[in-house]
Amino acid sequence: MFFLPGIQPFGPQIELGRQHAHRLGYFDPATFLLDQVSLSLLPSFFLLGIVICLVLWWMPKGGAAQGSFSPPKWDLPSRMLIATIFVLALTTFANLLGPRLSGLIAPFPVFGTIIAIFTQRQQGPEATARLLRGIVSGSPAYAAFFLVVGSLLPHLPIG
Repeated sequence: MFFLPGIQPFGPQIELGRQHAHRLGYFDPATFLLDQVSLSLLPSFFLLGIVICLVLWWMPKGGAAQGSFSPPKWDLPSRMLIATIFVLALTTFANLLGPRLSGLIAPFPVFGTIIAIFTQRQQGPEATARLLRGIVSGSPAYAAFFLVVGSLLPHLPIG
């Protein structure tokens, strides 16, 4: 979620690399701060709920969807390759980073970033705004899943 304040659907005049660097300007300090703090499950869940509400309030809504779009043939393989490279890099450096920091970096919004960059390039800023707003709107489902798993795991026998 801390990556999201840097998400703004810029017009085509702003290059995608600069947009991504802008977003990282939010994610990196937040990751550093979260590495210094340890919250229990329930306060983390409520804090995340507040952050999601604030991000939804702050994000642009995007215009109405326009027609259908057929991505080029290379689109899906390119997305898969980029995501694979990130996962391999994180796995390679996990021992060096340690379990806590690699765990904080792991939720780096790889899928959101990759899809947003491709959407921005192929369909423009309005479609990107709708996409990212949808990702944030779906985030409470992930939070609820981890709340349930985190609450039940200590009490259920494993193995």
